[in-house]
Amino acid sequence: MAIITVSNNSNTAIGEILNIKESSQKLTKNESMKEWIASGGTFNSWKRLVSLVYVTDKTAMDLQYLLEPLIDYSVEPPVRKSNKYYFKSPDTGSELWNDLYLQGESHQPFSVVSQYIVENL
Repeated sequence: MAIITVSNNSNTAIGEILNIKESSQKLTKNESMKEWIASGGTFNSWKRLVSLVYVTDKTAMDLQYLLEPLIDYSVEPPVRKSNKYYFKSPDTGSELWNDLYLQGESHQPFSVVSQYIVENL
């Protein structure tokens, strides 16, 4: 199972895919609301820097393409602008939005997650 780390209030754009890793890797209190609360933090003090999207039927290796850089070749030397793909926020009040807001994470098959993966143009 893979975890996609998505930016919310970090210093990158909302929806930017920051990282993809296996669910077996340990998460820190800065990456996970669950770990934040387990370390003595509260729901209200969680800053929502990121959301975690667990993709239940894919590995991190399967999803590495989501970290492909978007390069601006109009300048010299070319520069990395962002990732080629980003995670579009679900509609407010939807089940996925509620999971991400209230728990900081959601567990979904790729058939659901793929609906929110958008290519930057």
